[in-house]
Amino acid sequence: DRTHNGLGAMADDGGTWRNWAGNIAFTPAGGIHEPASEADIAALVRDAAGRRVPCRVVGHGHSFNESMTAQGGVAVSLKRYRRVLRVDAARRTVTCEAGITLVQLLEHLADLEPPLTLPNVPVVIAVTLGGALCTAAHGSGKRSPSLSAQMLACRLVDGEGRVVEVGPSSNADLLPAARASLGVLGILTEVTLQCVPAHDLHISEGPMRLAECLGRVEELTERFEFFKAWWVPHTGYVHAFCIDRAPVPPIQEIVGPRGTLAPELTGAGREGSGQEAGALDADEASQAQLAKYLASRPGGHAHERLMALAADDPSSTPLVNGALRPLLYPTLVAKDASYVVQCNEHRGLSESVGVRFQVSEFAIPAGRVRAAVSDLAAALRSRPGLYLSFPVDIRFSAADDIWLSPAYGRDTAWVGIPAKRPFGKETPHAEVFAEFERVMLAHGGRPHWAKEHSLRAPALRGLYERWPDFLRARARLDPHGTFLNAYLRELLGVEGGAVRARL
Repeated sequence: DRTHNGLGAMADDGGTWRNWAGNIAFTPAGGIHEPASEADIAALVRDAAGRRVPCRVVGHGHSFNESMTAQGGVAVSLKRYRRVLRVDAARRTVTCEAGITLVQLLEHLADLEPPLTLPNVPVVIAVTLGGALCTAAHGSGKRSPSLSAQMLACRLVDGEGRVVEVGPSSNADLLPAARASLGVLGILTEVTLQCVPAHDLHISEGPMRLAECLGRVEELTERFEFFKAWWVPHTGYVHAFCIDRAPVPPIQEIVGPRGTLAPELTGAGREGSGQEAGALDADEASQAQLAKYLASRPGGHAHERLMALAADDPSSTPLVNGALRPLLYPTLVAKDASYVVQCNEHRGLSESVGVRFQVSEFAIPAGRVRAAVSDLAAALRSRPGLYLSFPVDIRFSAADDIWLSPAYGRDTAWVGIPAKRPFGKETPHAEVFAEFERVMLAHGGRPHWAKEHSLRAPALRGLYERWPDFLRARARLDPHGTFLNAYLRELLGVEGGAVRARL
């Protein structure tokens, strides 16, 4: 039997841990440890170092590669280590334990007087703060950097079980490494974040043609503080989100006239057969009723069965995408209105629901997003047998100076693609993931550290100017490689020998 660990991942009776998607599994020695203090965490690290086995932290399980595995080693969950420790109202900072989830932290900040919030958060806010920081998780906003850029200081337990403080007044040289560390510098225990006053955000959302979205992307990301789009491949449409502190017009006033579609979205090719334009004009009451049904438990099973059809017969993917797009991503409010939230990403989407999936995501220079997505759409049109499920997530973030941040040194567009796992069954996706990676690399892409990709140290070191500096910081804090598993050794190019996993 499998049981949820409360953080989205699963563990079975044999002690095998599985991530949220179910594509990664490992069996640590002694099950999942749940320390309740920093001293307990340090003791676990010393134990792993003494036995020369890897020590890794598992959290929500929303990573899709093997970075968190500790086969035969020490697996640590911080689910009992999630208190808010201090709030500095004058400086608008919060210090908390690293096991707190983002949704718990946001709720705590909202209850303060006056209330605070975080400047920007990822779309999935059920994840742990420590995990989100280690992988440079991001939201969407041309002027907003990743969550890691909001980290002002931290405490961590290094590879020898010592507590190390990192911040402006202590080990300041390590801060650009610690802000996005992949968990290889140590286990984050306490984190201090910059906050901002809580405020309302206005959202308009709804369908927009892919060609229009790409053609106006510079305008839309400049006009709205937070803009993102979910592209539904093989339909020619995205679901656009226009979000700002100022009132936002209804989506129908933002998008262009429906008129004649661009040539690449009509006629030949699978990236738009004309059926989607008809779907937009379908009876709205029927669409709303079907959308409500799909949000229910029985409707969720129906949705999953359609995904299973596409998994069994990939050639049906365009039909499934076209049928589900106006139902899963309808305009959620009346056409003449926007709506207001207290967070730049939907609270309702804070925990991925419905059909589970695997993801590959790359960060590219923001100015290349139009060409990159167009090239991906062209590949879907031109290559027989190449199909892609939905949604393709297109988001944006500001440049930062964090050594291993995919947004290091450049304003960034993030493009992520899914491979659905209906009823736990993996959809064949190696070919489309490989083509996606090829397109993204051709446009200067860097992989998201929590997602699937094939890049390893020889290719990665050429993408990061401060790669050697990060490796020196890693060797300084974990000289014996206690926080390295086989995947991370290959990823970072660190030779084995000091740590052995008992398989």
